[in-house]
Amino acid sequence: MRLVVLLALVVALLIGVTPSFAAQSLGSGYACKSRPAPLSGLLMRKVGTRLVKIDAKATIKLIKQRIKNSRGAAKRAHRNLLAAMQGCVATVQQESEPPAPTIVPTVAATANPPAAPVDYCADKKIFWNVGSQAPQSPFDLSAMPHIQKNLILINMGWFGAFPDFMPANQEQINRVNWLQIPYSVKGGILYVNSGTPLYGSLEANTEAIARHIVATVPDPAYNGYVVFDFESWFPAWELTQPEMRAEALAQFAAQNPGLGEAAIERGTQELWDEKALAFYVQTAALTKQLRPNAKLGFYDLVSRQYWQGYADPVRGDLLRAWNNKALPVHQLCDFVIADIYQFYRSALDSSGFPLPEPPSWIVPPNGTLYFAGNKRYVEENVNEALRLAAAAGDKPVMAYAWHRYHNSGGPLDAFYLVNPPDLFLQTVYPLMLGAKMITFWGDEIASYQISPLGGLQPYINNVMGPMVEGYCNGNLGPYAPLAELTQANSSNS
Repeated sequence: MRLVVLLALVVALLIGVTPSFAAQSLGSGYACKSRPAPLSGLLMRKVGTRLVKIDAKATIKLIKQRIKNSRGAAKRAHRNLLAAMQGCVATVQQESEPPAPTIVPTVAATANPPAAPVDYCADKKIFWNVGSQAPQSPFDLSAMPHIQKNLILINMGWFGAFPDFMPANQEQINRVNWLQIPYSVKGGILYVNSGTPLYGSLEANTEAIARHIVATVPDPAYNGYVVFDFESWFPAWELTQPEMRAEALAQFAAQNPGLGEAAIERGTQELWDEKALAFYVQTAALTKQLRPNAKLGFYDLVSRQYWQGYADPVRGDLLRAWNNKALPVHQLCDFVIADIYQFYRSALDSSGFPLPEPPSWIVPPNGTLYFAGNKRYVEENVNEALRLAAAAGDKPVMAYAWHRYHNSGGPLDAFYLVNPPDLFLQTVYPLMLGAKMITFWGDEIASYQISPLGGLQPYINNVMGPMVEGYCNGNLGPYAPLAELTQANSSNS
């Protein structure tokens, strides 16, 4: 575990002849704040670029636990830190004044009335999204007063006429008839607007968007956020699912008989790059025209990678080049989305703190992975979204989070509530990296609430709320130690 060395912080107070106080460095990112005159000292912790108050008793207990679990130099370092913390707390307990402010002041104090509470989320947005035009939640979100709900998620299966294909069951046929979009049925397969963008009609997409926008975003003056969700294919041929690519190759071959295999593949990719991008660009441009005040973004348009991702010396450059094909779409939109759902549970010690990264030959307990891998995954994907957002014209980044482990990671942890360190990676860490918005996918299945997977309401009250509001208010409390493992400038860790 990397130890962050915090330089001694000296802050002058100019209140008549009141003596000054200082935050004395204890090492490892901690500081003891005290002053000669009676004033309660506070145990502080560096989080990002600021010092915040932490729970001294809980932190000392955690350090004691780490002493038991560490060896050699790490054990000696933890013992030295424990002694320094205990000395700080002993000094504080001898003082009698009320506690000092949570945040260490950064400017000289005055005799004026106290300033308004610090809000580190004043320039950020945190959304709760359940995918309807008037987002409602059956859960009490009062534990997270910073949560906003002015975000509409548009399922592209119900908006416009994006080409696609699927089994021709009655439910799907009823859907396309209700949407009044072109389709055909062949061999038990329903082909919507030709099935692939190669020969799909852009005019049909235009006409459908003009009709569907009335039901999806009914207020022409709507100035909230809109997220398009389409996951069947992408502007980049290389990032599109194999089934869709196979269908596109077959369609191109049927339209161009006599071509060899290499010519078919080359021609398909060239036409794909043109037409697939055109559908995305047209959708963003027309929606912006019809709802000019709405703020638009596309979910999953930045390829989400866990294994062999953006840090891979070969594949990383390929991924960035493929993502660049969607830049014209991002330029028309108002924000770029990083999808950072968690797939694997971080292994924790007995105190609930993430275990350090072990040697490669050690198998994680119970099939879990280590926190460092989940941290790397979030860091790489958020940084790629930040790169694209800058290239698109300095757009803000929104990180999409989910409070349950995704089933793509396997059945062991699928749909269980994420543990606090993994939630921290989806909430606080993206903001530390530079994201300006966090959106929680809040849709829930009723049976989850009475199953071993865990009920959401207690989780909101006891985990999500304190973590989100703790970050916004500058007091992470029991989650402050996680900041040492998630420094925004630790991309080489």
